[in-house]
Amino acid sequence: MNPGTNPELILVTGATGTVGREVVQQLLARGFQVRASGRTQPKPVFLGAADYIGFDFDDQQTARLAFKSVRRMFMLTPLDERMVAVGWRLVQQAKAYGVEHIVRLSAMGAGGLPSTELARVHRAVEESIEASDLRYTFLRPNAFMQNYLTAFGEAIRLRRLFAMPQGCGAVSVVDVRDVAAVAVAALTDTETRHHGQCYELTGPEALANDDIAEILSEVTHRSIRYVNASEREARESMLNQGMPKWLVEVLLELYRVSRDGMAARVSSAIQDVLGRAPIGFRQFATDYAEHFC
Repeated sequence: MNPGTNPELILVTGATGTVGREVVQQLLARGFQVRASGRTQPKPVFLGAADYIGFDFDDQQTARLAFKSVRRMFMLTPLDERMVAVGWRLVQQAKAYGVEHIVRLSAMGAGGLPSTELARVHRAVEESIEASDLRYTFLRPNAFMQNYLTAFGEAIRLRRLFAMPQGCGAVSVVDVRDVAAVAVAALTDTETRHHGQCYELTGPEALANDDIAEILSEVTHRSIRYVNASEREARESMLNQGMPKWLVEVLLELYRVSRDGMAARVSSAIQDVLGRAPIGFRQFATDYAEHFC
């Protein structure tokens, strides 16, 4: 499909974040019209040809503008204590303005009895979507490979190390590009095969941080090491960076889950949906090598 050939307008919320921007770019590349929304002004350059609106979830006027002529939506909400309330409000707005299908970015672990605070709040948002009677697809990814860029890239570049309280626990980290590709497949589905589906998205293998450091070292030709920080050190570091206390505790809980080996399972969902294997960490590191140097 050539860019600009499909008249259907798709709304992407959270479009200025790591996942949202990738969803926007992949939709545009496939020729779909995109309305991107975020909490910043003016429109970020990286959103390209997408229509853009600064969407305040609490403002009915911006909601009206965001949802105009939209039937499909990629739903990403801010990771904060208000997520459940914001998610519920967004679902109600979507239904009121005629959205028919929501593709929701959730989190691994939200599918069963929630084992973490993050899983619990994501599952609560999922339940509000289910109760709306709108068609839906839930994406439940594991930790992103791109976190090594966004959270630890500067330390890797300047100090040749990254630190977190994860011990030797292995995680089946997933590339955001694959998460976005599954989202696009669901958003552009004309045969309804993704309706009502919940996809747990992982990379092709589970890796410990020592494995990650070794791969980064080989790809960048630099000696990069992983430091197993204490929870106290990690908490202090995140708080000093200005992270809200709620988010800090959520992240520390996820580190505990990973440390205990509970984030290592590998899913076939990306292969099943896209018809190809998920991107491995070595390929990710190769593609982004210049950002680690």
